[in-house]
Amino acid sequence: LELAWTHGLTDFAMPYLIQSVKEYTSKVDDLLAERKESQQAAVEESKAAAAQEAQRNAYATLMPLALPSAPQQGAPGYGAGGF
Repeated sequence: LELAWTHGLTDFAMPYLIQSVKEYTSKVDDLLAERKESQQAAVEESKAAAAQEAQRNAYATLMPLALPSAPQQGAPGYGAGGF
């Protein structure tokens, strides 16, 4: 471009310059669109994971744990009774 300008040939170089700029801008636009889509997908994935975790926590708080009860006073515990 600089050589074309110094020799007065900008009329011949300008179509090439316009085409090159158009190609680069279209590539940049495509990359920005892909990046935006991937960011939206990541946000949706994190929201889905958070909702799944909240659902899992909701079930965990509603269901009581199935733990054995503590041995009562006077009742034989595990290992007692001559096994």
